[in-house]
Amino acid sequence: MHQALAPVFAPDEAEGAAPGEGGRPPPAGAPRPRPGRQPTRPEHILVAEDNVVNQRVLLTQLRGLGFQAQAVTNGHEVLEALAHGKFSLVLMDCHMPGMDGLETTREIRHREQEAAPAGSERPYVPILALTADVLLENRIRCAQAGMDDFLTKPVRKEELLDALAHWLPATEKE
Repeated sequence: MHQALAPVFAPDEAEGAAPGEGGRPPPAGAPRPRPGRQPTRPEHILVAEDNVVNQRVLLTQLRGLGFQAQAVTNGHEVLEALAHGKFSLVLMDCHMPGMDGLETTREIRHREQEAAPAGSERPYVPILALTADVLLENRIRCAQAGMDDFLTKPVRKEELLDALAHWLPATEKE
């Protein structure tokens, strides 16, 4: 299991250092940087996830794809981050303590409507649900709350990239 998770939890990469920096060789199977590749993309993604392991996996995947990413642990922190920063997309855990992902999404959609003057285009941030619950009724609840898409945990990098390519048009699949 350690070998399977080593590329995901590569501490050098999770902290933003290149693999092998700091005197340690890159873990077996870790992605190698490609020459000439853009180090970061302009999109900034907010990860709303209360589980530290899941946070770390998602942040490592996103940063490995070149995205800027920030993590928060509950709905109140999501609202605060959105009020003070510009995010291209939110990855929202459905089951967070306090204000869960569904309630948080409803509040975000309410605030988006309130922020737009009548007749103008309102601000909008795509919100993708993150959950281990794969039942159809959960997908329906997420859509009714205002979530745009649905990713099942654990999120595979390929599925994440597919969703990002769909919701962030400038994102190309690798």
